[in-house]
Amino acid sequence: MPAAAPRRTRRVLATAAAVAALLVAVLLSLAVGARQIPPSEVLDALFGGAHTPNAEVVRELRVPRTLIGLMVGAALAVAGTVLQGITRNPIADPGILGISQGASVGVVLAIAFLGVHTLTGYVWFAFAGAGIASVVVYAIASSGRGGATPVKLALGGAAINALLVS
Repeated sequence: MPAAAPRRTRRVLATAAAVAALLVAVLLSLAVGARQIPPSEVLDALFGGAHTPNAEVVRELRVPRTLIGLMVGAALAVAGTVLQGITRNPIADPGILGISQGASVGVVLAIAFLGVHTLTGYVWFAFAGAGIASVVVYAIASSGRGGATPVKLALGGAAINALLVS
């Protein structure tokens, strides 16, 4: 059991370094933009309650932008983890499994044949295309003996990916 202590220490240090890097990235996101705002003014806008034009830019524009970026990053991380867990394949991602290309084809078909030209329409057709591609990949992978194995999913996804890209 003595080997567990250094491993735990490394894990704690790696987590602390990741949190510190995230905080630096958030501070830079709040400071950098069309108008450069010094980090001291950013901190004053967040915690000091300053009412300067720079403070308003930070609170009204950059904080929401940064929060949305953090939420999107977390959602993508969770989605990737779920996809890898479901497929039991550590290299599974939407590009390899043909899901991204299914979404692209859904949007292209909606634009070309249905005249869809709104962001909301793109989202729904992308979702439908990704869902159909996922079902087709799973159907290909589950056919034959042994059911849907990680290797079959990756190969089926690569086949659908190549078909949809072409």
